[in-house]
Amino acid sequence: MPEKRKARIALSNGNGYAFKSSSDLMYCVVDGSYCRLYFHPEGKHYVTKSLGQLEQLLDDPNFIRVHKSHLINMQFVQEVNNHTGHQIVMKNGEELAYSRNKKQEILEYFLRKPEQQ
Repeated sequence: MPEKRKARIALSNGNGYAFKSSSDLMYCVVDGSYCRLYFHPEGKHYVTKSLGQLEQLLDDPNFIRVHKSHLINMQFVQEVNNHTGHQIVMKNGEELAYSRNKKQEILEYFLRKPEQQ
């Protein structure tokens, strides 16, 4: 079976488009009618896609929508904290809220065998 290719995301840069690999995308946050995409190591970019559209584009088990406003790449999670209001700490230090009803899905991700991630 051929290996699935990682999605590439087109970002407008004023002169045309820059293409980024989804494996460099740490997380996405809803910001009004835009989404902020945070890439490692470059930082943030804005796109006019909805979080749902990004989920479909990425179609990758490493990306989990942990909140109505947050889609994260689980490979960049440093810590999951239940004691301070359900926060996920990303490797860049950013803290993102997750919904209580997503707790089980988040924990199951980390309990999977390493070759499945």
